[in-house]
Order: sequence, then structure tokens, then C-alpha cells
Amino acid sequence: MGEAMAWRSQPEYSSWIDEAMATYRQHPRETAQEARDFLPGATEQGFDLERARLHLLIARCTDCFNDPVLGLEHANQAFAILDGNDSEEAKPVLAHAFMQQALGHTHMGNSRLAIDLLLKGLKVAEEANHGRQQQKILINLAYVCDKGGQRDKAIDYCHKVFDVLAPRYKERPGGFTRILKLGARRGDAAEAALVKLV
Repeated sequence: MGEAMAWRSQPEYSSWIDEAMATYRQHPRETAQEARDFLPGATEQGFDLERARLHLLIARCTDCFNDPVLGLEHANQAFAILDGNDSEEAKPVLAHAFMQQALGHTHMGNSRLAIDLLLKGLKVAEEANHGRQQQKILINLAYVCDKGGQRDKAIDYCHKVFDVLAPRYKERPGGFTRILKLGARRGDAAEAALVKLV
């Protein structure tokens, strides 16, 4: 499949990625494999932004089948491609790369590093004036801070989401979140879940 896709032009790559980003939850493993098949062609033709987005798509898919190590690997590859790229098109993708890195470290229990990565991602998203990306990162910051015992910071980030960013989305009818079950929490065995903006 990879050889057949190698000839595709940049707009066709972008179009496929946009569609896959909207539907990957339905068949995450199949979408991840198809994205892997696209990677050789994108690499060969030098489509760096599309290559980074493919890595991030795979990282998103791994959230659905709970493989944080693989997700972090692809998030790191996306970051390596985009690091130092200040173009307006790359900034939202770079912000998302920071977020995916942070989520991988969160799943593996490294809350302090996850917070640092999310703050870097938030700075990039603010520079790009990308409101939805900011909202996603702030929600994740609140989650990671709360999980790491920094309740005051978690409350501050929640306030910013509801008081500053929420008015921007007041016309949207719904479908804001998805819930990933994380299984039993270490210590008290309570059921844990990760709530994400979609």
C-alpha cells in the first residue's frame, strides 16, 4: 500500500489526514496502519508537515487502544520534525505534538514532565492564536496537575477554560468530549478515566 500512495500530492495527503483525524476512533488500529503506509511516500517527497501530522494521527490512535509507549514514540518523532519550524501552519501541529508527548508521560506516571510539556504546548498554541488547541491543553493541564497533587493550579486552569475559552464555543451544540477508561487507580483501586476535548 505504501508504494501505491507514494505518488500522492501534498493536498491529497492533507485531505486524507483531515478525514482520518475525524474518523480514527471508529477503527483506530486500521487507521494507524494506513497512516504508517503513508509515511514512506511523505518522507520521500519531503512533506514534513504532513509527515508530522501522520505521526500525531498514529499517536492519537494509540490512545484508543491504550499503548502510551507507542504513542509517545510517534509524538516524539512529530516533534523532531517540527522543532524549530516557526511557520503559522506548523504551530498548531507543534502544540499538539507537545500535548501528545505530555499524555504519553502522564499515562506512564511522569506528571512533572507532562506539565512542563503542556505549558510549552500552551505557549505555542497562544502564539498561533489557536483557541481550540489552547482549550484542549488547559483541560489536560488541569487533569495532570490534579493527578500530581497540585490542586490550586488545576482549579486555575479550569477557571480559564470556563471563564475565558468557553464563551468562544457557546454556539456549538455539543459533542465536546470523549472518555477513555484507564482502569483501576493505583492505591485505592478506584476506576479512573481520562476526559478529552474532541
